[in-house]
Amino acid sequence: MDSARSSTLIYDGECGFCQRAAQWLIRRSPHADYRLIGSQELSDEELVTMGLNRHDVESALWWVDVNTIAAGAPAIAAVLGRGSFPLPILGAVLSLPAVRPVAALLYRIVARYRHLLPGATQSCDLRGRQRDDAASAT
Repeated sequence: MDSARSSTLIYDGECGFCQRAAQWLIRRSPHADYRLIGSQELSDEELVTMGLNRHDVESALWWVDVNTIAAGAPAIAAVLGRGSFPLPILGAVLSLPAVRPVAALLYRIVARYRHLLPGATQSCDLRGRQRDDAASAT
């Protein structure tokens, strides 16, 4: 599959909460025409072909297809729009101009506190991961 042209949702493959959310999407959209992939599974070269870099995918969830590159809440709206009924309705609601700022705020809150949510693992805590990265750099 040509990663630069296929519809792809890129999530944090080390985060248990993110993995559960991806599995939830797969179960509810068995005939979806996109792939879900952990950011750690993509090489830097593959990311470049998608118009992204390692920092991008370490800082947010991304939706990439031929016409769109979106991060955060717009990425969630895009992937829901490609899912099975009733997910496209939810995706459309999240894309409404009046709802977008609220969706963006909720995305930031969930992303920041995902280590406290069901299914979370120690890898979900970005604060701990940043400390580990800083320690290994010294």
